[in-house]
Amino acid sequence: WLMWESDLEDLPTYPARVDANFAAAIVYGRWLIGQELNPARILFKHAPQGDEAEYQRIFRCDVTFSQPENAIVLPGHLLDLPLRDADPEVHKVARSRMQRAVTQYHARDNLLEQVRLEIQKRLQQGVPQLEPIADQLGVKPWTLRRQLRAENTDFSSLLEDERRRLACDWLLHSERSVNQIALDLGYSEQSAFNRAFKRWFEMTPVQYRDSQGNQTFND
Repeated sequence: WLMWESDLEDLPTYPARVDANFAAAIVYGRWLIGQELNPARILFKHAPQGDEAEYQRIFRCDVTFSQPENAIVLPGHLLDLPLRDADPEVHKVARSRMQRAVTQYHARDNLLEQVRLEIQKRLQQGVPQLEPIADQLGVKPWTLRRQLRAENTDFSSLLEDERRRLACDWLLHSERSVNQIALDLGYSEQSAFNRAFKRWFEMTPVQYRDSQGNQTFND
C-alpha cells in the first residue's frame, strides 16, 4: 500500500493534486518497468473529480471513492520486477545515501549510531580514526573512549561491526567487485579484506556472495 498523506487537505485543489500524483505514479511506474501492468486497487478519500471513465482509462483497475485513505494498492510481485533502465552505479550511490540517512536518523540521540555514521563517512578515504571523529562530535578523544566503554564497546569493535555489516550488504545487493568493496571499506588491498571476512564467516567474500546471494535471489 502506498498511502498519500498531506496537511493541504483544506485546499480546494487538494483532490486534483491527489489524482494527478496517483496518475503520474502509475504512468511513470509502467514506463520504469517497460510493461503495461496495473495496480490492484486505487482508493480516494474524495468524490470523483469528473467522469469516472477517465479514472478507469488511466488506472485500469478497481477505483473507489470516499474511502478512509488515499492509497495505491500494488500486487506484491510488482515490487520484484527489474527496472527497464536499471543502473548499477546509481543504485550503489542511492543505497549508500539511504543507509547513511537511516543511520543519521537513528543517531540523533545515540552516541553509538553517531560514531557509526562518522565511520561510514570516512571509510572510502581509508581506515577511520577515533581522533577526527571525536573532534567532529565535539569531544576529546579520551572522553569518547570513556563514553564507548560505558556502552560496553570500543572504537575498533564499532569499526569492525560497520565493515562487516556493509560488506554483507554490498556483496548481496550490489554489483561491486570484491576488490572494490575492499577499497570502499578502507582496506589497503583485497587480501586484507579476505582475511577479515574469513575470520567473520569462515568463508571468502566470493563464497559468501555465491551461497547467500543465490539463496536470496532464488527465494
